[in-house]
Amino acid sequence: MRVAFMEQVRSMDRRASERFGVTGLQLMENAGARVAAAAVRMRRGDGPVLILAGKGNNGGDGLVAGRHLQTEGVPVVVALVCREDEVSGDARVNLDIARRCGLDLRVVAEESGLGALGALRPSLVIDALLGTGVHGAPRGVTAAAIRLVGEFSAPVLAVDVPSGLDADSGRAEGDCVRADRTVTMGCLKPGLVQYPGRTLAGEVEVAAIGWPLAAIEAEGLRLAVTDRSEVAAWLPRRKPDAHKGTAGHLLVVAGSRGLTGAAALASRAGLRAGAGLVTLALPASLQPLLASRLDEVMTLPVAETSAQSLSERAWTAVLDFLGRCRALALGPGFSRDSEPLALAARAAVEAPVPAVLDADGLQALAGRLDLLQAAKAWRVLTPHPGEMGTLLGLTVEQVQGDRIGAAREAARRSGAVVVLKGAPTVVARPDGEARLNPTGNPALATGGSGDVLTGLIGGLLAQGLGPWEAAVAGVYVHGLCGDLAAAELGPVGALAGDISERIPLALRQAAILEEA
Repeated sequence: MRVAFMEQVRSMDRRASERFGVTGLQLMENAGARVAAAAVRMRRGDGPVLILAGKGNNGGDGLVAGRHLQTEGVPVVVALVCREDEVSGDARVNLDIARRCGLDLRVVAEESGLGALGALRPSLVIDALLGTGVHGAPRGVTAAAIRLVGEFSAPVLAVDVPSGLDADSGRAEGDCVRADRTVTMGCLKPGLVQYPGRTLAGEVEVAAIGWPLAAIEAEGLRLAVTDRSEVAAWLPRRKPDAHKGTAGHLLVVAGSRGLTGAAALASRAGLRAGAGLVTLALPASLQPLLASRLDEVMTLPVAETSAQSLSERAWTAVLDFLGRCRALALGPGFSRDSEPLALAARAAVEAPVPAVLDADGLQALAGRLDLLQAAKAWRVLTPHPGEMGTLLGLTVEQVQGDRIGAAREAARRSGAVVVLKGAPTVVARPDGEARLNPTGNPALATGGSGDVLTGLIGGLLAQGLGPWEAAVAGVYVHGLCGDLAAAELGPVGALAGDISERIPLALRQAAILEEA
């Protein structure tokens, strides 16, 4: 499902009007009708539907909804939370129509006027106070009206976005409505998918309001929520005569003293993702320990430092071994010593196969993402917000303040596919195309979860998926594993190993893998 920032929404509105003759009044009529239809489904009890309408087009949508509900025989009270002379344009047209239709319309321009609304005992509250174009914290009577919404026991339906929520970022700088459902107009907004907006919006319904398809396509939207159907189309199918050699060979380069678990998790996840063969290259002295833990994973002991981390001298053996592999996963449990970082920098550029780079392996690229422009094959980077900040020279707060922008910028600088882990995870590629992942939950917030994702993406690369497809599908399946773990174990206490063990079940239960 495509997602549009507010500048793009305004552009599509203008294009619909100027090129196709679809007026703002027509769009408002359609929007209000869709809100009314949702309101009929959501009502609880026989009380009136209370519509809190602001002075802008959001309030105009609410006025249209009130008229449609009145036609359906539903009792309605519309509280206009502003002075009448503040209402203009298409919203003013619908205010005049509402008066002529005899809607119960109450002007509440001061906070003192809100008290009388508390006695209504509504069956539903419709929030049509602030639209998508409003930024900053609500003030005055509008802020008080938002607080009033929270005092009702009735369900809450938000028009376009909950009032007080930034439609682009998903942040709320002050008072914000917490809705049970949001009917958003024309297309999904980023703020309804990112937190905390994803929680404040409740269930989200995208309402078609009459934009011509050509008006939407002309905008060239480059952001979408990952759709299960596209993941299903990308994931590899095994032929009846498949064998381990046809399913691809993944080389995992990982591990150091005290961080062997990360190497084990990434390697096993590669196999769970379907790679026919996985070899783990690790410091030579750690090989007996890992070999005893990983029955199905082959091991390649390579040169190490005195601290039992990977030596830069290991690159010769790694490069030679890559000649028999289809993909590389590098970084889990690497340590941040100078030699493993030097090894990571060489591998990032010189590895002749597609590679996924994670964790400490990303530190070698801090402040010099442009090195990857010379990489000999596609790269996938999987930073968490702290690592992304290091890569881009930003604070964690700056990264979190614009997660989509940060992922796109890292992809542009590096020429790689970038996976910014978090809620939701963002996947971006150098041309600006980006995906917001809809799966996952707090069960994934556990040490080693990212190592599982690295191995999962690596396993998909080894089976021949392109870097974009492997990253988007890997993130989706990883989140689904978290959903399965939470359903069985609860959202707290699931381990990274629990996530990894559910990779085959996630693939099967989602009907992603099918017989060839």
